[in-house]
Amino acid sequence: MTAEGSVRVDNQNQASGDAQVGQQIGVQFQESVLIGTMIYQCSWDDPPEWKHEVAARLLEGGSPRKAEVVFRDLVNGGHITTERAYFYVLSILSERSFIEITAALTDEIHNVQKLCSSLPADRWTAALEVVLALLGHAHATFDGDTVQQELSSYRALDGERQLEIDRHLDLILSGAAQERISAQRKRTVADERMARGRLDRAWKFFEADPRPPSTYRLVPFRSNALAWRYVLLGFAVTALALPSVVGGGVSAPAGLGLALWVAGAWVVFHCTLILETHFLDAAVTKDEFAVLYEEDVEEPTKKPVNLVDHRFRLHSKAVDWLDYTAGYREHLKRRLRAQYTDKNMRHGEVTWLVDWHVERIDAKFVLGESYDRVLPPAGLRSAFVLRALGVLLGAVGLFLLLRDGHLQALFLAAAYLGVVGAARLRSRPRVQMLLDGRADALYEEELAAFENWRQTLADRPSDAEIARWLALDKLHLKHEALRQTDLNERDLVTHVVLTERVDFARRSRVTNGPPRYERYNVQIFLLTRYGMRSVRSLLEFKNGGIRHGKREMFPYDAVASASIDEKDGPGSRVFELTLVNGTKIAEVKENRRNAVDVEQDSAEDPDLPASRDAGFDSALRVLEAVASEGRDWIVRDEERKRRWASNWSP
Repeated sequence: MTAEGSVRVDNQNQASGDAQVGQQIGVQFQESVLIGTMIYQCSWDDPPEWKHEVAARLLEGGSPRKAEVVFRDLVNGGHITTERAYFYVLSILSERSFIEITAALTDEIHNVQKLCSSLPADRWTAALEVVLALLGHAHATFDGDTVQQELSSYRALDGERQLEIDRHLDLILSGAAQERISAQRKRTVADERMARGRLDRAWKFFEADPRPPSTYRLVPFRSNALAWRYVLLGFAVTALALPSVVGGGVSAPAGLGLALWVAGAWVVFHCTLILETHFLDAAVTKDEFAVLYEEDVEEPTKKPVNLVDHRFRLHSKAVDWLDYTAGYREHLKRRLRAQYTDKNMRHGEVTWLVDWHVERIDAKFVLGESYDRVLPPAGLRSAFVLRALGVLLGAVGLFLLLRDGHLQALFLAAAYLGVVGAARLRSRPRVQMLLDGRADALYEEELAAFENWRQTLADRPSDAEIARWLALDKLHLKHEALRQTDLNERDLVTHVVLTERVDFARRSRVTNGPPRYERYNVQIFLLTRYGMRSVRSLLEFKNGGIRHGKREMFPYDAVASASIDEKDGPGSRVFELTLVNGTKIAEVKENRRNAVDVEQDSAEDPDLPASRDAGFDSALRVLEAVASEGRDWIVRDEERKRRWASNWSP
């Protein structure tokens, strides 16, 4: 079809391949988190009170369509209360522009109003009456003393109810209406969006529930075969030679020589035990931190590999940091692959553990210490000297035996190999005790860090608080956009807010909840009688920081098309707004996945909901009308508002 001025209009909601329009399959992003909770789950046989609680959470959490379904079932089932009626009406109106409120939805609201009229009046009745009164004057010009009573009733509500109405009727009320009801609320919105300890708590929502540590024990690797050969050889020659030496009688010099030989063997055994224990302990530790070539690993073992490298790179603060930590990173990868083999494990569950080890190794890096070096025991140097003395004692003893005519004593020299073999065999359990002791000590440190981390996350915000902050951010950004473009609320015919995830931003969600992001790109369209203005901003959600970007202005006749396309398959919708000259003034991706994302949920995950924070659906309806009607959109919008007003006239 063509609009005035022969502008080609391409209003479409497309899907490529076998995808279905509207279908969304969630994907898991780099550094993504799933917080297990039952706050958004209910079944058909649950009591009405629980269903109401779940529906209220869904509404507060930014899922009004799901809340609407639950509230509708409750109301149609005869479970009507004034509170339930109020929230049901809000769920119908939330995230819908007035053109999306169909006749059927209008009838539902009127029906709820009638049902509620038979109930005793309370604070919820007053709040519902304010909502219904504002609907009747949603598009009034508010000249003179128009609807002063309704505005007074609105201001008489408590602050929480006012914020709810501001938030959920944002797309319905005209600019003039919002200017009157929120004249004193802009400062409140700016304050409320940072309230409830946002700076100290918001970041915790993007941290996974930590998985507790477990003891990681190393095992000595050296084979015992050679040691056993030495022991058997020593035993054999001693069993053959010693009876021959003592069988013919032992003179005093020979007895002294035999005593020196035994004493030397005892010294050699104990000194060799000390040396072999240290050497084996050092070798096991050195090998554990060795950088070895490994073939590509498969999931789920790929997760800790990517996680370890990613967290160490984030901490990098010196050119030789990654070289220094190469061996330690390989050790952590081997450990995580060995200990966490659950295919459903999300690597965020052990991020705290990797970060703790990063800090631990950083302390050694600053001090210039080696992490793969085992400190020698205090008596190591003495053991070298004493072992040499032991060998010397044995040699003197053999010399005395030989000088006394006991030539068979020459074979007793080979018995020292058996002593060395026995010391090596005995060193293995001692090394295992040392390794286990260090493993247990490390586990205790990790367990203490785990408990500290759990305490840190104890006041993690709820999904409803995250949704509240985001909704207030959008209101605040709209106020900022008006200020930057030098417009008043009453200058607005309507507005559109689109959000998308910033590349590489972390994601988190609760079970059955929408994904939340650490950083958002926000694009706001302000529609006035004379044209459209666009303001782009970057929202740092964790701290509420805002960085304003590009601003544009163009007439309605310049808009050629508004479309939603599933370019990359299901669950990856792209909203595009294109001008007549072919320029794309908006290209916003919903549920976007980066090429470097290291985790993704199965496409068949039924619990992963589609992201609807982006505002695509409402934006498409409004901007489709602009693209198709051009400058006539204003006239037709006024006609639609007059019809709307007739639906809500007393």
